[in-house]
Amino acid sequence: MQGEKRFINLTDKERIWLEKGRKSGKKGTFRQRCHYILLSDQGLTIQQIADIYQVGRQTIAGWFNRFEARGISGLHTGKGKGRPPIVRIDNKTEILRIETLVENSSQNLKPVLVAIEKEFGKTMSKRTLQRLLKKKGWTWKRFRKECPKKPDPEEYKEKCSILNKLTMLFLLGHLDLRYADETAFTLQPNVPYGWIRKGEQVGIPSRKGGNLNVFGLMNLQGELTSYQTTQSVNSQTIIEWLDDFAKTITKMTVVVLDNAPWHVSKVVDDKLKEWEEKGLFIFHLPPYSPHLNLIEILWRKMKLEWLKPENYQSKEALHFGINEILTNYNNEEFKINFDVKQKC
Repeated sequence: MQGEKRFINLTDKERIWLEKGRKSGKKGTFRQRCHYILLSDQGLTIQQIADIYQVGRQTIAGWFNRFEARGISGLHTGKGKGRPPIVRIDNKTEILRIETLVENSSQNLKPVLVAIEKEFGKTMSKRTLQRLLKKKGWTWKRFRKECPKKPDPEEYKEKCSILNKLTMLFLLGHLDLRYADETAFTLQPNVPYGWIRKGEQVGIPSRKGGNLNVFGLMNLQGELTSYQTTQSVNSQTIIEWLDDFAKTITKMTVVVLDNAPWHVSKVVDDKLKEWEEKGLFIFHLPPYSPHLNLIEILWRKMKLEWLKPENYQSKEALHFGINEILTNYNNEEFKINFDVKQKC
């Protein structure tokens, strides 16, 4: 049982560096080797460490030797060691071809793996391909719905410039800037992602009914004013809500709206002067630019993250969940930290 009683005794400084390496080292093998040394310092024998990690005693002893000779740097895998990569990150020709394949099959990587094997004669697992894509700056994310039409470039540029200036004035405290829009909630849910045990499936009830239209006015510092109706929204509804909101403002306020027909109708236009006399101004976004209205982020968060499956059990449960979020918006559970920057 030679070597059974061998231990590594660490200084406080070495222990700190090894704990840091174990928790935040880039490679799993390096984190594991740091743990070998820490476990030895805690009094575990080589055999006990080998049993924990299911490796041979000689493997543990070898990394002890490396650590004693070179310190924590000796726990890194040496250059040129280990299995060579299936595709080298600096092989521009192969990388460019793989990225092209992914662009053509971005929702399903199986055809990409088949093409790689056919074209390059290389067999690659899906996990290996995913790691390669992450190194090249790719990420797995939802697609975004886009309008079928594009805004006029000149109008878009001009409106963006104005919106950026309004944002700056808001940040300086000269005015309040509220992003406003309405959205509909029903008992037919947007299906969210969630953590579920392997082999199990969590269902969300889906049925017609439960309609609740919510109109919100939100700024970037967590202030939210909302109105609700179970009826359809029209210009008169918008006027009533903006009339009520105008009574609450304490400084010049700009409300950002899209170009929905009930936002730009003649009856709404006839109210603009009256609202402006009260310090409430309407700024319409360029057409076909819903991504510029930041309240869309709130609606998306509510539908995909904050409403729970049990909120879709009944109309009452749905309305309760919506009101709980709106009432407690900007607390730790229902909070959006906006990265304030130029919108376009």
